[in-house]
Amino acid sequence: MDGEITFNRLATVIGMDEGAIARILRLGIAYRIFKEPRYGVIAHSAASRQIADDACVADWIGASVDDMWPAAHKVVDALTKWPQAAEPTETVSSYSDLPIQADQIPRDSRSPMIPTCRFMPC
Repeated sequence: MDGEITFNRLATVIGMDEGAIARILRLGIAYRIFKEPRYGVIAHSAASRQIADDACVADWIGASVDDMWPAAHKVVDALTKWPQAAEPTETVSSYSDLPIQADQIPRDSRSPMIPTCRFMPC
């Protein structure tokens, strides 16, 4: 966690193209997840240390990436299709191929989101 590694060495270790790994990690640097103390050298930042050391933070990141992003990038499409979004079935999950589909929510449900979540599989 306290060390550093060159993009070249990391690419060799994981079997990935150095240019590709540098682009991906520099995006992480832009979001302050990693740092580049010297050109071509990657190191952990306080944020990446927190992700590695704290299971709750790692889980939150995982939920954001794995669960929320598939829905987030479809919000505009769903609101275009259902501008009022007045029915429980007029949601992003109804519009796309997300794991939770409208048929998994009781048809008579007009409940707010949190109570409705009890019907979602874990």
